[in-house]
Amino acid sequence: MRKVPLNYVNGRLRSMGAFNTISRWNKVWILATAVSWLLFSLYWVQMIYNRIPYLLQTDPNRYLTLQFWTDHVTGAIIDTLRVVAVILLFIGLYLAWGPKKQTFYSVKKYLAIAILFEGIYWLAVLPDITRRLVTGQQPQLLYVGFLLEILAASVLLIVLSTKVWKYEVGSRNNLIKWGCFAGISYIFGMWIYNMFRWLSMSGLVGEVDPRLAINLFGGITSIGFLNTAITLTLSLVFAIYGSYLLIKRNNKKLGTQLTGLAILLFGLHFIIYTIYAWFAPNEWAFVLVLTQIWPMPIIGVGIGLLMRKDEL
Repeated sequence: MRKVPLNYVNGRLRSMGAFNTISRWNKVWILATAVSWLLFSLYWVQMIYNRIPYLLQTDPNRYLTLQFWTDHVTGAIIDTLRVVAVILLFIGLYLAWGPKKQTFYSVKKYLAIAILFEGIYWLAVLPDITRRLVTGQQPQLLYVGFLLEILAASVLLIVLSTKVWKYEVGSRNNLIKWGCFAGISYIFGMWIYNMFRWLSMSGLVGEVDPRLAINLFGGITSIGFLNTAITLTLSLVFAIYGSYLLIKRNNKKLGTQLTGLAILLFGLHFIIYTIYAWFAPNEWAFVLVLTQIWPMPIIGVGIGLLMRKDEL
C-alpha cells in the first residue's frame, strides 16, 4: 500500500477544521471585532430609520428627489443588510466554535453570504457617490476617495464570497490566496479614502466644509494626518509583502507574522484616530460619519498572528 505523506494528511485535517484550530486568543478578538462591527452597524440602522420619517415630515415631497432614494432609502437597505451580515457571521462562528464544533466546510455558506452582503453594502453606495460627483458637490476630492474605496472594498469581497461558497476540502491555500487579495484591497480602500479625506479637509484641493476645515500640518491635526499616513501605509505594505510570502514563497512563518503586523497596524490606525478625534476641534461630532472605526478590536488578531498563536 502506498504511503500518504504526513504533510498531506496534516494539510487536509487543517483544511477540514480551519475554524476549530484557531487559538483561543484569536477567537476572543475575532468575536470582539464582530461585536464592534455589529454595534457600529446598529448605530447607522437606528439613525437612518429615524432620519427618513423626519425628512418626510419636514418636506413631504422629498421622496420625489433622487437623493432621497440613492442616499436615504438605499442607506436604510444596505445598513440593514450589514446587520444581517454580522448575524450570519455570528451564526457561523457559533456553529464552528460552539458545543457541537462543525468544520469550515459545514459553515462556509453562512460566511460566504456574510462576505457577499458586506461587498454589496459597499457597492450599493456607488450610485449616490456618482450622483454627488456628477452634480459637482464639494468636496470633490473626498467623493473621489470614497469612490475608489467603494470599488476597492466591494469587488474582491464579492469574489471572495464566491470562493468561500465553492470551497472544497483541500482548497485551503486557494482560499487563503483570495482572502489575501480581498484583505489587501480592503486596506487599500481604507487608505485611499482616509488620505483623500485629510487632503480634502485641508482645502489644498477644491472647497472644504467650514465645519471640517483643518491645517494639515498644524497642531493636533498633524497627529491625525500622520497616523493615517504612517499606520495605513505600513499596513498596506506589510499586507502585500506578507501575502506574497504566503502565496508565492509558501513561507508561512514570516508570511503569517507580516500579515499579523499589517492587521495590527490596521486596527491601531482606528484606535489612534478615535483618541485623536476626542481631543481635536469639531472632529468628535463626525467620528462615526467620517470613517469606519469598528475594526479597532482587530488589533488583537494582528497581535495573535504576530506572536504565531495561529498560522495561515
